[in-house]
Amino acid sequence: MKQFLSALELDREIWDVFTLKEEYSPWIRDRHGRFPYFASSNRELLLPRASMLLTRMGFRPDYPENKKFAICLTHDVDGIYCGRGRDRAFSRIVEMLPQGVISATKRMLGKDIGKLNWRNMNKIMEIEKSYGAQSTFFFMALKKEQRDFNYSISEVAEELHNIVDMGWEVGLHGSHEAYNNTIQMKKEKTLLERTLGSKVCGYRGHYLKFETPITWRCLQEAGFNYDTTLGFADCVGFRNGMCHPFRPFDLDTHKVLPILEIPLVIMDATMTDSYMRLGVSDCWRLISLVLERTAACNGVLTILWHNTSFEGEFLSLFEKVLQKGREMNAWLTDCRSLAAWWEPRVDAWYDKIRLQSNPETGEGNALEEESLGD
Repeated sequence: MKQFLSALELDREIWDVFTLKEEYSPWIRDRHGRFPYFASSNRELLLPRASMLLTRMGFRPDYPENKKFAICLTHDVDGIYCGRGRDRAFSRIVEMLPQGVISATKRMLGKDIGKLNWRNMNKIMEIEKSYGAQSTFFFMALKKEQRDFNYSISEVAEELHNIVDMGWEVGLHGSHEAYNNTIQMKKEKTLLERTLGSKVCGYRGHYLKFETPITWRCLQEAGFNYDTTLGFADCVGFRNGMCHPFRPFDLDTHKVLPILEIPLVIMDATMTDSYMRLGVSDCWRLISLVLERTAACNGVLTILWHNTSFEGEFLSLFEKVLQKGREMNAWLTDCRSLAAWWEPRVDAWYDKIRLQSNPETGEGNALEEESLGD
């Protein structure tokens, strides 16, 4: 770990980006309490600058079966019932009807009842399995009175157990209130673990709500092994310049925190009307660029595709990511498997960092120009 930190400290600007220095006293937050990209001084978000520096100094992680890099696949299950009010109530009623009654009701009302719910975890796993991939599903464990409540965790108990039985992973999708509140985070973790019947290791905050370094401290106290929230909601890219998992450095305490951060790079909703307003073809160009830059660093590209994005053009786009990843010799994996591979080996990878190297000259520039493009 010391080699890793010493390498980044050689470049003060990159060190400040890596440690998220400007986020310790942000001058602005958005309406969800988040530090947004538009307020950041890091205007080279599509360059994993910290990871590029490490790569130039000899940091070269390896992956199972000689894979070149990793694509970490994740899904946030914000809801399983579509719509609001009466539509949501109707979809809940439909869930309890016999199949014959559902078909008759569909004919009578002219409604596509199948689209009134998003209990499509089996569909997602089948798609991923066909590409030799696995993923992590992050479920919410909310009470009815909490903001954005859509389903109780007991309602999806069957899905949770099926996901685990298939070999995929279940993590906690923390509520609006949990990201800076250890007590609330523990409550939700305990509720999910009781329903699941096993320990939950991973976390991602709802709306990507994250406060540096408070969220990391809360995660540590709540007993999580890893977080994968760190990414900007309003722009695709490498928030702290890393396309590798890392242990955060707390600038207040000057200590390394034991939580493993698997930085989030691409979220489906970021590219669409919610933020960047890209068409599907532009989404693919952006994804392809980020894929190439991550692969050049033997890095990890973490992707968030909500369970509500598995129809039409965005379903096709997700499959293009899987196909492209397979063609590029990527390990298509979940957060748990990635963390289990990463942690026992990373110190040996750090030992290969050449601190005497000059990050501004020689081989490093060639890597940046030839492999990472414009």
